[in-house]
Formats: sequence, structure tokens, C-alpha cells
Amino acid sequence: MADLNALRALYGKPDAEMIEKFADEYAILTLEKCLEKIQYGFKRNGLIVFQLEYTAGGAGGSDDRPGGIPATLDLRDATWFSYLTYAPHYYELSTVERAALEGKLPIKRTGDDPPSLAAGVYFVDAKTKSYSTEDFRTRRRVAQ
Repeated sequence: MADLNALRALYGKPDAEMIEKFADEYAILTLEKCLEKIQYGFKRNGLIVFQLEYTAGGAGGSDDRPGGIPATLDLRDATWFSYLTYAPHYYELSTVERAALEGKLPIKRTGDDPPSLAAGVYFVDAKTKSYSTEDFRTRRRVAQ
């Protein structure tokens, strides 16, 4: 969650309490193999102007350091967003199992559609990073 703390330091969002909730949500869903992807960022007029996208899965791999959050983003009139995509395993759970899992999560998500990238906003390959443990890898992409 170092990247989210960097966003908070630079742009004031998300707050420390939400970062803790995002960390708990990520830990629970990855442990249960129910997280495919999560996006954090800022949007303006419903379109993404900056995004961190984390894709979960696979075995370990390279282990990059967090960072590389740009300090000069124009976020005037932009609002914070977070969007979560469940992994296929989540949909294989029974209704009761899903309800139990969702009851453990600190964030209650709704079924909104994911936001789209604004014109001129692209994924920056140079800012792609991987974080891993012995048996799990997370890939981070940045759109700006």
C-alpha cells in the first residue's frame, strides 16, 4: 500500500483509514483467491485521468520497489475512485460462501461499471512493476 500512501502524501487521497481498509480487502481476497484486479485512481467527468491497476495471480517473480507516482498530475475537479474485479473463483463460490466472504470485507462494493480511460490517458510501460512473495505475484500498471 506504499503507492496509495504516496498518493495521499501528494494529493490528499485516499485517507489513511481507507488505505488500511484497502490493504485488508486486498489481503482477504488474495488469500481466498478471489481477486483478479483492483484499480485505484482519480477520474474527471467519469473518465480516468490517473490510475494504479493491480492484477493478482501467478507464482512469485521479480520484486520491484513501489514508487514512481508522478508529483505533477492535474487533478483539478477530479474525484477519487476504486474499482474491484473478482477472479473467476469468486463466482464458483456458493451464495452462502460469497456472503460469508463479503461479510469479512471492510469495504462494501456496489455493482458499478468500471470507469474508462480519458482521451490521452494511456498505460505507461516504464511504470509497470511486479511485487511477489514466494508463491504469489501482483503486477502494477499505471495509466496517466
